Amino acid sequence: MSLADRLVSQTPTERSGPTAANRFDFQLDWALCKLLELHASGADYVIVMDYHDDVLILDSASDPQWVACYQVKTKGNNNWTINSISKPAKGKKGPLPSIIAKMFQHTISFPDAIAGLYFVSNAPLRATDKSNKSTLGAEHIRFADLCDDEQETLRESICAQCNTSDATLDQFEYERTGLSVTGHETHSLGAVASFLESLPEIEPIPAPAFYRTLKSELGRAMRDERAPTTFEELCSVKAATRGRFETILAKACAAPRREDAAADICSRLNMEGVAFAEVQAMRSSVRRLSIERMTQDMELIDALSVIQRAIQDGALPADLWGIIETIRTSAPVASAELEFRYGRPHLRAMIATTAYELGQLQSPDSGAAGAQG
Repeated sequence: MSLADRLVSQTPTERSGPTAANRFDFQLDWALCKLLELHASGADYVIVMDYHDDVLILDSASDPQWVACYQVKTKGNNNWTINSISKPAKGKKGPLPSIIAKMFQHTISFPDAIAGLYFVSNAPLRATDKSNKSTLGAEHIRFADLCDDEQETLRESICAQCNTSDATLDQFEYERTGLSVTGHETHSLGAVASFLESLPEIEPIPAPAFYRTLKSELGRAMRDERAPTTFEELCSVKAATRGRFETILAKACAAPRREDAAADICSRLNMEGVAFAEVQAMRSSVRRLSIERMTQDMELIDALSVIQRAIQDGALPADLWGIIETIRTSAPVASAELEFRYGRPHLRAMIATTAYELGQLQSPDSGAAGAQG
């Protein structure tokens, strides 16, 4: 059976389920940086989110030959230890597999196709290598290079939890990421800006908007709870691919320039018969928003991401004012208290600008109603 078939025929041993908001965000930003790295390499790739593991990377979207598996974990001020990654976790219904056991399970599910088993974290791993030196400051550690006693601890844990007598550590590696728990958004936004600057042949693309789009794409894949039945469906609902990235990049290049946004949005609202005072307020707020976005304010970027997801996930009317009011009163936007934080006129401008950039300004409905305050 091919790797593509095994990926969808094998039932994942676990899905992450509800994840703490910051860890969820951290994993998305780590995957986003990995996405940029893979895309810049020129090779084909698939990044699968929260399916079989936190992140999977495949070498092909058509006929994958190998898979690299990543556990991406955060930790506060403490270090990881051999004991903490090999000891079973406590669960409501009994012990849960340890980090090392969950990683080893992939060698059983996908034999002869594993390119690497990676434990990634912001926190250091405190262990001892074969030369009896501490690994505390190391950014990259091969588990096969650890001292004999600690390798034996890991092997015994794997054998006990995975019902095997053959637990090799050759494919296990630890990587310390440069992303911090509190600053991962800023780091990732900088990576996006650097990536876009490396593409001089394209029209300039605002880094914050492109960052939001990529993160939204990965978040969509992470949140999707469908169980794919084909490899093509897996790539569609649970993954980001080179082809999908190219499509997003092409749309970003073709998107209307932001300096045209105020004029186009207000022209559309005038066509729909929206009250003059509302149109003037929109013009002022859209221009102010354009300036605010140049600061790369992460709180504003997060708010615009909420709006973008609501637009992409919702059933929307044809008229722009209808879109604005539908999204303004939608559950995601209401629960984020965006109107309280930004005020109604500015929130309307945020929604209108996001809809504009997503290409939602269709031909106006001849029966569009005017504004209702």
